Amino acid sequence: RFSPDSAFTRGMFLTILARYDGVRTEKGETWYEAGCDWAARNGISDGKNPEQAISREEFAEVLYRYAAYLGKDLLASADLTAYLDAGEVSGEATSAMQWAVGEAIVKGADFRLNPQNGTTRAEACAMLHRFFRRGQAQESLPENCAFRPFASFS
Repeated sequence: RFSPDSAFTRGMFLTILARYDGVRTEKGETWYEAGCDWAARNGISDGKNPEQAISREEFAEVLYRYAAYLGKDLLASADLTAYLDAGEVSGEATSAMQWAVGEAIVKGADFRLNPQNGTTRAEACAMLHRFFRRGQAQESLPENCAFRPFASFS
């Protein structure tokens, strides 16, 4: 079912990244178990609360750690004070948000980043597209890639 304004969950996100990294995600009691386990093993996420919506700052944090896992440059940084809600970015997410904004992966609207808001599927798609297009991951899918962009998450 096409629902771009629906919540994007942690499990969805971790499953996408795991598939991109070549993990076969068909195993497990749930559709997201293999992706969450992969993320926890590799320090990308704790893999907990997979059915919970992921906030925009959490999205940036996971993507930041994924880029580090890939050995990519994390030097980009933006001054978040230009955004009216910069103070809402949690201390632990500041570096990740500065990087994601500096790389133009996370974009604001109406001078706001909305870091605590849940990420919609449409926003997640746009941010992942910008991430992969900005050279933060391999330019083409690796041979072992199990990523299936139109695979069902349920």
